[in-house]
Amino acid sequence: NFDIGNGDNGWGNQQLEYDTPYTTNVALDGDGFLQIIAREESYSGFSYTSGRIHTRDKVSLGYGRYEARLKMPFGLGLWPAFWLLGTDYAEVGWPDCGEVDIMELNGAYPLELHGTVHGPGYSGGSGVGMTYQSSEPLTSDFHVYAVEIEPERISFWLDDIQYQVLTPEDLPSGSEWAFDGEFFVILNLA
Repeated sequence: NFDIGNGDNGWGNQQLEYDTPYTTNVALDGDGFLQIIAREESYSGFSYTSGRIHTRDKVSLGYGRYEARLKMPFGLGLWPAFWLLGTDYAEVGWPDCGEVDIMELNGAYPLELHGTVHGPGYSGGSGVGMTYQSSEPLTSDFHVYAVEIEPERISFWLDDIQYQVLTPEDLPSGSEWAFDGEFFVILNLA
């Protein structure tokens, strides 16, 4: 599925692009790779277009491993993400549904991988997680980004390296663990 728009739909982080369903922004490249492409172009009042795709209402899963083999773009202003959102999003809202950012990368800092969780009392800039420092630019080749979600435990992986484990004890005092339900997958390039 495509998310279309720029946060006026109830999502977004003050991003500068308008996400479209067009093959100029999301397409297979002919060699079996899915590409999400940001373009500098005027569209619907915005100066950039890009793509945001998800599995909502198609595939959702609970406990288990979520992984993708991805090659990240390099460049100032680019923010690719591979993340999960609770399937009860429409009923309970964000952040109560739980969000797991498996991989976020600021394209201007290709050595820094962000892995974060968001829930009630720890969302937005107060999400719980860490920045992993890679020894090589994550934009130079494909890497496998993953999380394993278990009861009261989420582990984050880059290739074969487990770089972070979060449990309810890592949350701010009195906060609820929001990661025992089902999630759908989102891929986007902001």
